[in-house]
This record gives sequence, C-alpha cells and structure tokens, in this order.
Amino acid sequence: MDANVSARINLMRILLISGIVFVHVPYNPQWSPFLGNYGMLDWLRVFLGESLFRIGVPCLSAISGYLLFRRGLADFDYWKTLKTKARTVLLPFLIWSGSFFVVVYAIQRHGLGFGYLPDTINATPRQWLSMAFAVEATPVNLPLYFLRDLMLCILLSPLLALLVSRYPRVTLLALLAYAILPLPNGIFLKKSILFGFSAGIYASLHGVNIKMLDRFAAPIAAGFLAIAVVIAVGLYYTGPDFPLWLDMALRLTSIAGIIGSWAISELLVRTRFGEKIGSRERTELLDLLRPLSAARVVLDDLEPHRAQLLSALLFHRAVHRHCDPRRVPQSRTALGAGPARSAYRQPNRCETNGHAAAARRAGRLFAPAKVTTMTIDRYRRFARLAFIATLPLAGLATAAAAQEGANGKSFKDDFDTLDTRVWFVSDGWNNGGHQNCTWSKKQVKTVDGILELTFEEKKVKERNFACGEIQTRKRFGYGTYEARIKAADGSGLNSAFFTYIGPADKKPHDEIDFEVLGKNTAKVQINQYVSAKGGNEFLADVPGGANQGFNDYAFVWEKNRIRYYVNGELVHEVTDPAKIPVNAQKIFFSLWGTDTLTDWMGTFSYKEPTKLQVDRVAFTAAGDECQFAESVACQLERAQSE
Repeated sequence: MDANVSARINLMRILLISGIVFVHVPYNPQWSPFLGNYGMLDWLRVFLGESLFRIGVPCLSAISGYLLFRRGLADFDYWKTLKTKARTVLLPFLIWSGSFFVVVYAIQRHGLGFGYLPDTINATPRQWLSMAFAVEATPVNLPLYFLRDLMLCILLSPLLALLVSRYPRVTLLALLAYAILPLPNGIFLKKSILFGFSAGIYASLHGVNIKMLDRFAAPIAAGFLAIAVVIAVGLYYTGPDFPLWLDMALRLTSIAGIIGSWAISELLVRTRFGEKIGSRERTELLDLLRPLSAARVVLDDLEPHRAQLLSALLFHRAVHRHCDPRRVPQSRTALGAGPARSAYRQPNRCETNGHAAAARRAGRLFAPAKVTTMTIDRYRRFARLAFIATLPLAGLATAAAAQEGANGKSFKDDFDTLDTRVWFVSDGWNNGGHQNCTWSKKQVKTVDGILELTFEEKKVKERNFACGEIQTRKRFGYGTYEARIKAADGSGLNSAFFTYIGPADKKPHDEIDFEVLGKNTAKVQINQYVSAKGGNEFLADVPGGANQGFNDYAFVWEKNRIRYYVNGELVHEVTDPAKIPVNAQKIFFSLWGTDTLTDWMGTFSYKEPTKLQVDRVAFTAAGDECQFAESVACQLERAQSE
C-alpha cells in the first residue's frame, strides 16, 4: 500500500475513534448542551459531538471495507477473515462491553450512576443482553456499538462485495437512501455504517484512485467544515428534538464526511503531528487481551478442518469446458452398487486446473487465477456464501420487528410513598428557554397517599421559580395508561400526564399527552408526537373543571389506534398510522410554567404556590388483567365478554 495512504489511514483511525468516544460520553440531562446554559461552550459541544464527529462511523467503516478487499476478490479468504476478525473485533467487544456492564451494574447497586447511564438495575434479562452485548440495542458502553455493527458488515461482506462488483450504482444508491431516509434500522444500530463499508469495498474492487482529489484537499476540507458549522447552528437552536429535514441533513453530512475527512487527512499528514501519529504501527487490541483469550485456542483448533468444511458446504465441482468426463472412472461405492473399480485413478485436466485445485488445497473462498469461464462459478460461490453469512442474522431480524425497549410490566401505584426504584425525580435543570422554572426534587413529595408536584416562587439556579417532575425508570409499550389527577391553578402553567421517549434515550421523539393548560382548566389537551412531529392537538371537556377536583384520564395505546378517555368516557380516537407512536416510552407527571409560550398556555400569572396532585397511576399491558375495579381496561374487558 502507498506509504502516504497507509499513514493517512492510521492517522484518521486514531482521530475518528477519539471523536466517536467524545460523541458518546454520557452526561446528566441537566448538563445537556441544548439547554444553552453555557453559551459558546455548549455550541462547541454541539458542533463537535452532534455534527463534526458524526463522520466517525461512516468513515471508519469505509476504511474497513477498503482494507478488507484491497487485494481484490480473488485473494479474499472469507473464513480466514472471520477467524481474524473474531480475535481482533468480536472478542475485544465482548470482553470490554460485558466488563463495563458488570461495573455499571455494581455501581448502580449502590445508588450511583443513574441519569448518566442506562438503568441496569430495573432492566429485564433481555435488556441486559443488549446492555452488555448490543444484541438489539446500544450497549451501556455506547461507543462499542460500532464494533458490533462492523462485525455484521464483515459477516455480510461476500454479499456486499457481490452486489458492489456487479451492480455498483444501484447498490450504493439503495444503501445511501437507507442511511439517510427515516427507514427502520433493521439489524444495524447505525445505518450509515453499511453505506460506508460498501463504499470502501467499491473503492477497492473498482480501483478508485483515492488520492485523485488531493490537490483540492484544502477547499474540500474548508467546505466540509463550513457545512458542519451550519448544521451545528441548526442543531443548537432546534435540539434536542430537531426536525426531520435537519436530521436527514445531518445524516447526509456525516456520509459526505467520508470525502471531507479524507481531504483533511491529506492536510494533517503533512504536519509534524500528523506525520508522527500516521507513522505509528497499529497495535491490535487483542494483543492486550491474548492471555485471557480461550476463544483463540478454539479457533486455532478448527483451522486444520477449515478446508474440508469449506469444500463440503460451499463448493460444487467446477467443470472446465475442456474436461473429459470419460477419463474419470465412477466409483460404484459412491453409487451404492458395490466396491470401486480401483483405489487409485489418474487425475483429469479438470482437477489439475489451477482454479479448482487451488481451492481444494488451500480451502480458500476464491482461488487466485485469471478471469476465465470460472468467473461465473466464482459468483455462484459468492452468492452461496452470502446466503450462509446471513443465516446467523435471522434471529436478530426477528427480534428487531418487536416493539423495542418495552421492559415495564403492568402496575398500579397509589403513592403511599414515592418509590425511587420505580420513579426518577428530575432535579437541577430545565428543558430550555421556554421553561421559567427549574426542576427541583424539593417540589416533589407524597402526602396521605397523594403525589404532589408544586410550583412556587423560589430561586433555583438561573430561574426564579421551582417546579416538579417525575418519570418512570422503565419504558412501557402498548396497553392502557391511567391516572387520577387534580390540575394546578394559574395561567401560564401546564399540568401534564404523558408518555415520552426521545434523543436523550437515543430514540426518536415519540410522545402521548394529556395536558391541562392553566388558561382554561375546563378542557384537557390531547396530543401525540411521532418522530418529533406533533400538530395533533384535540381539546376535550373536563366537566366541573380539571382544577376543581380529581378526574380520571386514560388512553389505550394499540398498534393501529389510540383511544382517549376522560372519567371513563371515550372522548377521542386516532387511527391514522402516521399519528401513532411506535417506540416504548416512559411515564411522566410534570408541572411547569412559561413566560414565552403565551399563545398556547396563556400569559403567565403567579399569585401563590400551586400543586398538581396525583391520586393514582396504573398501566395495564395489552392482554393483562386490569389493575383496579374502575379501570378503563376493566370496562373494555367487560364489554368484550358481553
């Protein structure tokens, strides 16, 4: 490999891996850069973490695809590659990710680490598998998801190479659309890795001169950085729930970063820093773990049988057009008709042909040879191997089809106490400039079996008012959600019972709302957000007023509809699939105020402390028994049985 290219690859590996780690450093929600509490420093965090370093995944995967096929199809040995990558990619991932999960679990057992890291204590065994080994979702050690997705790309590499070599434009355009458009992730946690890996394969197999744009490196790098700055400004002022068009622009920018970062590498490698970093020899991570690796022994023991296994599974006998089958005596034993005529026979020209013989001797996927009539057979082998490579992924694909992340079971809470194993209390931050109060745990308490969230004038950090919010630690899916609530008094206040999931949990913004707006407590506002898109507001009457006594609010969330109830009466139904959230969500109660959202919540007017009171909350999962006699779930069960 060209020394300049090798140095640039080493340089970019180090910088991009560092960037991926920076992107995924966990932080408590109160330190979110989107709150704008620290001005230019927060913008810089958004620029680096949400814009510039998002190029890391597609760029590193492009490098991996390029290096994997840099010697072409003929010299690509799939089984040897799998063995090598099992040691250098899979094994380190399993060890480090699993170990980190154990450490986090031990820390959280002592009440530390909540908010910064996922809740391992209340997770189900199925979620533990993902937290430790990224089976269906990102692991606790978040940056390591890249190794998981990279291993999937390596498993699929024969299929990807076949498609890229025969149908390059169609394949890359399809993978680009998959990476940018809001399509399901399928078995990948990060969609852009598949396009980057395939783009790297394309560059290798089609002999792309990856240095042809080096003379334009400076303007390309400057243009890319300018685009990253513009994207960061948009993210900073709209995040964390940025609009779909901006999210797609961010994805496109991260993929364009493959070219942008390569141009930057040409500039950096000529500096003293770049020259020093790029000239370093790369040390495999497994070298540090080799004494711990029992898997290496197993893999080495299987090596002598690789050729035989490969021949049995993948190869039909290749027949050259000049082979004379009459010169090959048939074995009667093989036909089940008695002993063979002879124990030895002369090999025919078919067997001495370099293509087949080399494949049998070395057990290699592609025998090194010139392109002849055997090219067709090579593609057949490729397709056969690609099919086998996809079989281990069938289980993952099936699991991904289920409603992801729902780990909460049916429950009922009468708030005799506030169980902090169930509820997380927001404390010390706010949700942005529109909110005129700071969440404070001192505004949350239970009194005589009633949960009270209080809004009052009290200086907490940069806000002059304090307010309260709680949320479940677990996520809940399809089922019946119910709460008995008395709303707070006061224009400019919002008394809310809702479910939510969003970017802080590495998910799209999905939400289902009951909100009593202080400007008109005779009604409750109903709404849903799907991938941050709302605009589905509906006002339902609350007889007697939501702030005059306790009222029952419930919604039944199903895959194809949502039904809303007030005091047991159906008030609204949504059946449009585009308006129904799909992601499992947490349950929230909150009371907060605003000085700016006057058209929606009314002009803020504070007279005295006021409270949102919650008598009970319940969740009944689809198919479970209802949690209390007056439950809407009970009504529906009785109606179905009549």
